[in-house]
Amino acid sequence: MRILIAHNHYGEFATGGEAMVFNAESSLLEENNIEIQKYEKSNSSIDNLGLLNKVRSVINIHWSEDTIDEVGRVMDEFKPDILHVHNYKFVITPSIFKAAKDRGIKTVLTLHNYRLMVPCGNFMTKEGNVCERCMTQNPANILLRRCAQGSILKSYLQYRLFTKTKNKLNQLTDLVDKYIVLSEFAKEKLIQTGVERKMIFIKPNFINPLKKTEVSKKVERAVFIGRLSIEKGVANLLRNWENINYPLYIFGTGPMENELKKNARNNSNIHLMGNWNNEEIKVFLRDSAFMVFPSIWYETFGLTIVEAMSVSVPVIASNLGPRSEIVIDKKTGLLYDINNDLAFTEKVKLLIENKELRKQLGENAQEEYFKKYTPEENFELLKKIYSDLLK
Repeated sequence: MRILIAHNHYGEFATGGEAMVFNAESSLLEENNIEIQKYEKSNSSIDNLGLLNKVRSVINIHWSEDTIDEVGRVMDEFKPDILHVHNYKFVITPSIFKAAKDRGIKTVLTLHNYRLMVPCGNFMTKEGNVCERCMTQNPANILLRRCAQGSILKSYLQYRLFTKTKNKLNQLTDLVDKYIVLSEFAKEKLIQTGVERKMIFIKPNFINPLKKTEVSKKVERAVFIGRLSIEKGVANLLRNWENINYPLYIFGTGPMENELKKNARNNSNIHLMGNWNNEEIKVFLRDSAFMVFPSIWYETFGLTIVEAMSVSVPVIASNLGPRSEIVIDKKTGLLYDINNDLAFTEKVKLLIENKELRKQLGENAQEEYFKKYTPEENFELLKKIYSDLLK
């Protein structure tokens, strides 16, 4: 079996969440003796285009004859059985599927975001609030509200790609044989857009287990891991932590970093750690009491939740989007209403005071990890998707 795996990086071949999953999944296939070839592009290449070509790329934001020609040559040489695309925005474009269809190659699209459902791709306003207006009313809401980082240009690009894909390419239903989503929540949202249920397969992300899982001694501390940006709920987290006398270690960087540093100066319990190596963070997390996940948008998965589960650490998470599919409330962690600060504070204090509950939730969480989120389980799901396509 030969798989051509394609990914369009948002920046200079960045190592963000989607890129991490793309690389991890590629390695997983190779480790299981599946022959793969990567096809990668980066949106940073647009910066090097002349004005005329930039205009041309906007006009043809959903279609690229250059991609069809280039990836066609790759396909003719590699001769894949399946094309698996992780992202096509903006350089690759959905036209990559046309090159595969012309050659009788089966196609799979993994949706790491909600881009086929709403133009902004995240069901979120620029202020960081959950919003479904573009699905329930009119996708032009992204233009009226400038939801793409407050920029009318970025909002227009998102809107154009979305409407062209929806109206001219019919949500890619004629080009994609199978859609992979990360949760039941995302599956139901995709069905609302008109994609048939039978075309959608749920396959969550996975993480590799920590090589050394023994804990010498648990340290009394809570951990947050993520981008320091408004949608991750870090502003709410710091505000709520004013009422909590317990160490909180925050890992990550982002646009709110300076603001958070300023706000944290008067709270000796809050420690901003910056970026660490992923394995080092997992070791730190493993030795901690619990993790907080206060995100104020739907998210598509929540990889850090699974990281906590893998090292037997319970999570307190906001109950939005697919979170309740990963965190089973009062069994593998605790969920709270995003609009109820008191509930968050109470649940944090409950885990601080009840070590036995922490231990039980953590053990249950790790058991759930081994059932659903290991590389082995993920490969079996991938293999089934590919095998079904080739039957």
